[in-house]
Amino acid sequence: MSNVHAYDQRRLATFRLGETTYAVEITLIQEIIDIPVIRPIPRAPFYLEGIFNLRKTIIPIIDFRKLLGLDAGEKETAKVIIVSVRKQEIGFIVDEVAQVITISKHDILPPPPVLLQGLDPESMGGIFCLEEDENTILLNLDRILSPQEVAKLAQATTQAPQ
Repeated sequence: MSNVHAYDQRRLATFRLGETTYAVEITLIQEIIDIPVIRPIPRAPFYLEGIFNLRKTIIPIIDFRKLLGLDAGEKETAKVIIVSVRKQEIGFIVDEVAQVITISKHDILPPPPVLLQGLDPESMGGIFCLEEDENTILLNLDRILSPQEVAKLAQATTQAPQ
């Protein structure tokens, strides 16, 4: 009989950026879609690819690779993960959505300080081993952007032509 309780478990969606696997709480994800037609926004932050219309809602699209300072990647498996960040719907372009997993909270270790360089420490939920020799980085997507950055994105979407 296992001593693991449901409250000790976390349901996560995993995705890849290059060779690195990341995970986010499944409850943060509103939907996962193919890359839509994206309209660029003048004078936008470097990581903002533009906006698109999803069922009459204007959604800003962030290139997750640019946001994390990674090299550009072109893959036909790329998807957009749509989440609500501080009450603003935002799409994050990822290379590939992998799987939904359930892990024990006890298997998640604090992230090493080197991983936190340039990111808000609250944006990383930890690190765990998904497969042998493969570390997975748990992100708090709802904290990956500062309140000021989210406000800029909200402003860009309201000023964009519909």
